[in-house]
Amino acid sequence: MKKKVYWFFNLIFWVLLIAIVGAAVMFRFSDKTDKSLFGYRIYTVATNSMNTEAPLSERFKGQSFEKGDVIVVKIKKAKDIVVDDVVTFVPTGIEDGSVYLTHRVVSVDEKKDTFITRGDANNMDDPEISGKQIIGTVQFATPFVGRLLEFIRDNLVLSIGVGAVFLLSIGMIQRKFFT
Repeated sequence: MKKKVYWFFNLIFWVLLIAIVGAAVMFRFSDKTDKSLFGYRIYTVATNSMNTEAPLSERFKGQSFEKGDVIVVKIKKAKDIVVDDVVTFVPTGIEDGSVYLTHRVVSVDEKKDTFITRGDANNMDDPEISGKQIIGTVQFATPFVGRLLEFIRDNLVLSIGVGAVFLLSIGMIQRKFFT
């Protein structure tokens, strides 16, 4: 019985690991600017324009976030966006996909298919954007994960070493308890 459980968990572990690494490699080397996984995109927050000093529970819901948080955005059509949605969009004048903003919708003009947004921590509206510039709405945020990803990116060799030690440790523990 122990061997069956061992092989089951081993199979699950390797399938998940291969899927995660495969997805990461595909994302990394894809030339497409509109990459998504099952209609979702992930962004790291670069500024505090949406930081309202909200409790951590609100940050997880994606209603408030700060620099270093990671947000998950569901791709949506502009016609589905309403006032008070928190949207990610390509700002006017920077259409090359190098910069994205995530702010709250404060006004919608359905006839012109335009939107006015504002960062919760800002006291001025952003310039008007068209529906074509909107990518989608924020579904949730994970506080501090962006800082961890930045550390891994800046210390890649150290991160790979720590990851290898972690995986070896799991393998040793698994062998001890299941064989």
